[in-house]
Amino acid sequence: MYLEDLTCIDDLYYVGDIADVDGSAWVDRATAELILLEFNEGIRD
Repeated sequence: MYLEDLTCIDDLYYVGDIADVDGSAWVDRATAELILLEFNEGIRD
């Protein structure tokens, strides 16, 4: 999965479909990239 696959509104990315986050499922780009790294690593394991 890539950053472009996430819904983006006003520079916030929705990660609620792939990660269980405390608080809002809308995160900034840097956080979204970290979540994607962990998500993609889990797929390869």
